[in-house]
Amino acid sequence: MKGIPAPVPQASAAVRLMAFATPLTVAPSSLWRIAALMGVYGESHPLTQAIREDTAWVLTLSLGSLAAAFLTVGLVEPWGLAFPRFAPWIGGRRVPFWLAVGPAAAGAALALAGALYAVLNGVFHFVGSLDPQRRPFQLEGSEESFVTLLYTPLLATGVLLAIVTFDHARRRLRVRSRSARGPF
Repeated sequence: MKGIPAPVPQASAAVRLMAFATPLTVAPSSLWRIAALMGVYGESHPLTQAIREDTAWVLTLSLGSLAAAFLTVGLVEPWGLAFPRFAPWIGGRRVPFWLAVGPAAAGAALALAGALYAVLNGVFHFVGSLDPQRRPFQLEGSEESFVTLLYTPLLATGVLLAIVTFDHARRRLRVRSRSARGPF
């Protein structure tokens, strides 16, 4: 039946670990941005003032990236194969292959591109501050090291998401090819 999700082989322990690690790679930088928005550096710190100019963007980026990273877990868990039952018209139906793999693959590509840009720009300094007038603060010393430490796990996000997405696609396609052959 079309609405009932076909059984999909369970992901390996290594892939499951990668899926659960993905939100943990996003959490440090997201939580730091929210903390900075709340004034952890003090109300008069230039970073606090600058980040508050973009409150909506900071919250959207932080909470959205955490939510998107958490959806990676759905690629290895049974709840990621079907829409929640309470959803009108689609509740309980199978999540289409393209709806799971398409956004996950695009997210992996964007995260990999962002990581590549961050590494190459950090080494070769292709682009400085895009608008130095808009960002009148500069983190230095231990503050800069701390923030760098919080953002470093993001470098792994694209790789983890790509591996988990590839594994999810492989497992789903294996089921699809078996069911297309029929019982004989």
